[in-house]
Amino acid sequence: MQVTKMTRLIVAIIWVLVLLLLNACTRRAVNGYFVADTTANQVMMIHIVEAPRGHLSGALVLSTLAPSGSQLDVSNYGTTGSIAGNNVSLTITGGLATIEGWLGGGNNLVGSLSGDRLTLSKGGETWGFERMTEAAYQSRIGKLASLQAIVVQDREASQGMKEAVAYAKQVSLALQQYLAWGKERIDRQASVSEWYTKRIRSYSECIVRIRPLAEARVPSWRWQGCVLSIETDSYDREQMLSSAQEMVTQEQGRFASLNKMIEQRRTTFAAALQRLHAICPDSAKPKLCESLWEQMNAGAPHYLIVSGDVDAFRSLAPHVKQAVQADLANATGGNAKLNDLAKQAQQILQGAQN
Repeated sequence: MQVTKMTRLIVAIIWVLVLLLLNACTRRAVNGYFVADTTANQVMMIHIVEAPRGHLSGALVLSTLAPSGSQLDVSNYGTTGSIAGNNVSLTITGGLATIEGWLGGGNNLVGSLSGDRLTLSKGGETWGFERMTEAAYQSRIGKLASLQAIVVQDREASQGMKEAVAYAKQVSLALQQYLAWGKERIDRQASVSEWYTKRIRSYSECIVRIRPLAEARVPSWRWQGCVLSIETDSYDREQMLSSAQEMVTQEQGRFASLNKMIEQRRTTFAAALQRLHAICPDSAKPKLCESLWEQMNAGAPHYLIVSGDVDAFRSLAPHVKQAVQADLANATGGNAKLNDLAKQAQQILQGAQN
């Protein structure tokens, strides 16, 4: 009886050892891609192969989207290690400058492999990797590349809005400058008219005074002063006429330029808003993007809109045009009158000197 019990115990032990050996021999060799998303802008992949039994080798690939979104940085490192049962030990080899932050200044990781989940730790930190096919990994990289495109689109849309805002401010400044200039032109109208009125009176008074003196044969040196003043004044007459002509040309140019800028502002904003609207559904921050779109479409914030200045410009422009045209008419007519009076004064002086 005792022999039978002992025999059964030995047989049980042998079966346990056989099962353990069979389990060890039948464990699937490690060969696969293990992927972890360390951040929203980064994908880390460890590809490990077990060969020979218990020995691991492979590569670690770190794909990181640059903060600017302009490029996808890919760093490759080697891996060596071992596996005993479920226990895994890995050493990262190669230049470690890029990955030191993630590793905490070291390159040795320990953990375990349970089914399709690889867990690695260093110090107090632990990271989880999921086994996936190469195609699934490439799909994950594709999503990161898509995010890169979205970041670039966001940046371009943001730049477009900045340019639109800057242009709107430029238009607003140009309108305000025109309003100040236009009001000055309107106010100047009275002074132009007064300038010619005073000179016509002065020239006329000179002629009335010197004509009888010349006829009376009073020496010209005693009364020719006002005639000489009229001759000297010819430069100012030419400048006044030239200025009036220039103001008309300037008014026409400013009016046309501002109208073009106003239309360009609308086109610029329309293009920027359309670009913003187009990228909103795929934006990294869709709610913020959509909110910004709604604000811009509604005409806010207020500094983007120059409609008040545009209305003032539209209202003032006809009066400015009328003012500069009136100045030119006064200058043309006044200059002709002054030239005629100057000619009369000169004839009187020449007649007295002959």
